[in-house]
Amino acid sequence: MLKTKARRLFSNFLNAYGKEPQYACCRIEFIDDHSSIETVFALDSGIAENDDQIFYYCDSLNDLLSLMDKEEKSVDFIITDIHEFLGTL
Repeated sequence: MLKTKARRLFSNFLNAYGKEPQYACCRIEFIDDHSSIETVFALDSGIAENDDQIFYYCDSLNDLLSLMDKEEKSVDFIITDIHEFLGTL
C-alpha cells in the first residue's frame, strides 16, 4: 500500500512537472528504538546541494521503495510514510 502511494505520488509529480523529482519527504522509524522522524531523501546520490537537509541518498525510486521493506537489512530504519516528492528544497 505504501509503495503504491509512493508510485502514485511520483507519477503525479512527473505528469505535473515533466521531469523526475529530486527529493522525497518521508516519515521513518528507527529499528532499534522505534522512534520516528520526518525527513528528506535525495533520489540522486550525486546531489550535493542542501546536503545538511538530506537524511539519506538513493539512486532511484526503486531504491527508495526498497527502504519501505522491513526485510531491508542494510539500514537501521524503515520508511513508514511518504508525504510528497519535490523538485527542490
